[in-house]
Order: sequence, then structure tokens, then C-alpha cells
Amino acid sequence: MTPLKSPWQVTAKILLIPAVIFTILAVGGFALPFGIAVHPVFIIHAAIWTLLALIFFALSIITKTRLSRLKETGDKYEGTIVDTIPLYGVNIMHYLTARVDCSYINDQQQKCLVRSHAYLFDGARSAPRTYRYNVALHLNTYTVHIYVNRNDPRDYAVEINKDTGEPIKADHDYR
Repeated sequence: MTPLKSPWQVTAKILLIPAVIFTILAVGGFALPFGIAVHPVFIIHAAIWTLLALIFFALSIITKTRLSRLKETGDKYEGTIVDTIPLYGVNIMHYLTARVDCSYINDQQQKCLVRSHAYLFDGARSAPRTYRYNVALHLNTYTVHIYVNRNDPRDYAVEINKDTGEPIKADHDYR
């Protein structure tokens, strides 16, 4: 199983491209031997793009840290995907960006609903109006693990993994 990526990490890597370009232009102008100065706009652009990339990296690190903390200290439950909520404002090429509503049964045999953070679903190259339909077609290829804090059930993290199609190894196959 391969974990799905967070859109914040991918966006931060994409934002680093113009940050590096403007940084090279800003620093390169000051390093010229004849003292030719570069327009301050390059410095401003480099600072803005770098700041945006750092903000998105921080969002990515916060979600990863929360997931790893709950993996170590929380209870693990198997969940099922109930619904997908598209994030139309976050578009990264042909990837689908969505939050996922999941359900699981806790220790008291109660059904609980949780919502994940944003994930990138790959491989759908369709119009936005068919977004939920395309994600719903492939829901059975994802496994959901929900990690819940033992003391506070409102503190949770959802991990969605894509099945790689590896066969299940069993001692006896009665199919």
C-alpha cells in the first residue's frame, strides 16, 4: 500500500521553483563585478514566493507530525469511506483534491464519523462536475486507518492508503 500525498507538500515544492528563480536573479545582480544593481522587485518576489512555500511546508509538517503522534499514542481503527468532499480551490494539474468522510466503529461498538485532511487522488482527468463520480468509482481501492487519541476522541487523524493490488496470502483458498 502506498500512502496518498497531501496537496500542501506538492504545492510547496511547486512554489519553490519561482522562489529559486527570483533568488538567483536577485543575488546574481548584486554579485556582478561592476556593481550593477538589480531592481528591488526581484528581492520582493523572491521573499514572497519563499514565504508562501514555507507556509505550505509548515502545513505539511503539521499534518505529518499529528499523524505520527497519534500513530504512536492513539488507538487504530479500520474505517470505510462514506463520502468525498472536493476542494475546488486547490487544483494541481490533473490530480483530484478532496477531503474524505470516513466511518469506523469504536470500542463501545458505536459508529463514528470523521473527516480527513486534504488528499490528492491521482489519475482522474475529467471535468469538475464528474469529480465525485470518478472518486467514488475507485473507493474500493483505498484502505482507511483512523488513529484516535485515547483521552479525547475529537483528536484524530485519518490515513488513506492506495492498495497496490498485491494478492492476499492465505493458507486455504475456498473461493
